[in-house]
Amino acid sequence: MSRTRPADSAGIDAFVAQRKQAVERGLRIAVRFEGEANPTFGVAERLAEHNVPGLSFAVIRNGQVDWTKGYGVIERGQPTPVTATTLFQAGSISKPVTVAAAMRMREAKLIDFDANVQNYLGHYVIPPGKQTAANPVTFRNLLGHFAGVVPGGYRGYQKGDPLPSDVDILNGAPPSNTAKIRVTTAPGERLAYSGAGYTIAEVAMQQVTGKGFADLMREWVLAPLQLDDSTFAQPHPHALHARTARGHDSDGTVVPGGWAVHPEQAAAGLWSTSADLARFMVEIYRARHGRSQFLSHSAAIEMLTEQRDQHAYGYRLAGDGFSFHITHYGGTTGFRACVILYPATGNGAAFLTNSDAGMSLGTEMVRAVAAVYGWPEHQQVSVRRVEAAPETLARLTGSYRFPSGLIASIVAADGGAAISVTFPNGDLYPLVATGALSFIYPTDGITVEFEGLPGQETLLLYGQTGTRE
Repeated sequence: MSRTRPADSAGIDAFVAQRKQAVERGLRIAVRFEGEANPTFGVAERLAEHNVPGLSFAVIRNGQVDWTKGYGVIERGQPTPVTATTLFQAGSISKPVTVAAAMRMREAKLIDFDANVQNYLGHYVIPPGKQTAANPVTFRNLLGHFAGVVPGGYRGYQKGDPLPSDVDILNGAPPSNTAKIRVTTAPGERLAYSGAGYTIAEVAMQQVTGKGFADLMREWVLAPLQLDDSTFAQPHPHALHARTARGHDSDGTVVPGGWAVHPEQAAAGLWSTSADLARFMVEIYRARHGRSQFLSHSAAIEMLTEQRDQHAYGYRLAGDGFSFHITHYGGTTGFRACVILYPATGNGAAFLTNSDAGMSLGTEMVRAVAAVYGWPEHQQVSVRRVEAAPETLARLTGSYRFPSGLIASIVAADGGAAISVTFPNGDLYPLVATGALSFIYPTDGITVEFEGLPGQETLLLYGQTGTRE
């Protein structure tokens, strides 16, 4: 199967170059204030502003990769530039790639999505929990994050540390750094993100094929799509280190060893480029329209159909008609990533960054693409700035505890003329008033709202309600 590449025609290339330059000059924050100037920025300017060393970006247009480019460097203070073949950790974008492999295995009649997954696990036995013989853990509910399996995410291991096997990870046995898996809610009951669920699927897929996970993913996805710059191999192969980005924390420090090692390959083990991620999404588009030899039309429709709470096998679903689109994000220590696809039109994007602060930069670039390419979503939000009474701001300050245990603090800024929200990790978001008790963080569009009587306010943030400490 040949790669999907930008068109070679000189005339078309000129238009591609124009679109690319418009994007590179058009980065913008999430919020536009009515009646005020709306500045745009260049890529280098925003790399510096966000303290992000490198970015890899790809744009999909009409079902083809329109262009790809690397920006910045693979490591702060070093001269090696990010190029089209620089590898980054893709984090949880590993999951939809794993789903594609599982769907192809199902089409080959190697697995049944609705059978008890225990049938495929060999000697490993899922601990008794809320699953039953009539309502078992299955591939379908594992891949869709509604199997009731915890824990959720993985932090990885430092290079050189002993690595656990998949079964060690599931059992919480040394040298695993995660707890033993549990089935805490009945399969199908609710959506709950679960990296451990994908590790169960990883064990099953290896048992069925008799191959290690990196090899089976090469056979079932990477090789058929010629994603030659991608690998699930863990630890990361030494031969690829020279063209691999090093991860950085939000203050610009290289993470220990340059990156974490993720033996939890199905959940977080993919190394890739923005071009390869874009080619993968193009194939999902092609399958959606019945033009893929890789994946059937029915499988693509299933991948794009809601399973639970506006999610389909990990993809977030939004919009409808030509506005319908899917997104998936990835985040490992020192890296952030994203893929976006509009299945009806074949438009989309993919980005990878080598910084914990990279998501804000990547989404600013996405907004530039949305503006230049005329996307129906991912545009700036337009709001009107209002003046907040200083006495109101003063009484809103304080700490608010959320059900998750997170404590967010509202602190005074600009001598009491404004407020900011700050988090335990040190992140601080200056807020702009948009109503008497409504605020927004302009860079990312995060909204903060207060309700309740003076002194008894609750804080609504990220869809959750925090109460005063």
